[in-house]
Amino acid sequence: KQRGDLAAGIGEYESEELLIQSISKILKENRDLKLYIYFHPCEKETDEIYQEAKEIYSKEFASSRIEFCPKEISSLAMFYKSDIAVSVYSSTNIERLFLGMKTLYFPAMFKVKVFENTSLEKILIQSPEELSKQVNISLQESDAEFMSKRGLERYPNFGLKSN
Repeated sequence: KQRGDLAAGIGEYESEELLIQSISKILKENRDLKLYIYFHPCEKETDEIYQEAKEIYSKEFASSRIEFCPKEISSLAMFYKSDIAVSVYSSTNIERLFLGMKTLYFPAMFKVKVFENTSLEKILIQSPEELSKQVNISLQESDAEFMSKRGLERYPNFGLKSN
């Protein structure tokens, strides 16, 4: 937003800001939780942009409770660092679902209904209160339980059997 990156204008920035506020509150309420931040490729474009993004996130969250995905490592390679992932809208989170990993979406301020009439509706969160509730519930579930309770069993491995 600060650099004027393009957006569809459907509430992405507003949802992102609300998500940051909501996660900050969740961290304050749950002192044992840590936050692992995966950067968007545009935030890793240069060393300068990457450092600036780290500084911005460090101001938003208690720095002793956050960790950053290294610039040179893909998010996919670091998925194991997070028990559950939350984003506003992310193709990387689709990758997590295909790996059978807990994932939530938070398009709370979107002006359009993303994922309407899809199985992903079951992991859409529309308010900070619901986010806190779903994060706490999800942290008590295994990945398999999370997927099963939300009818997402076909996502891991695209529904294909492994050898």
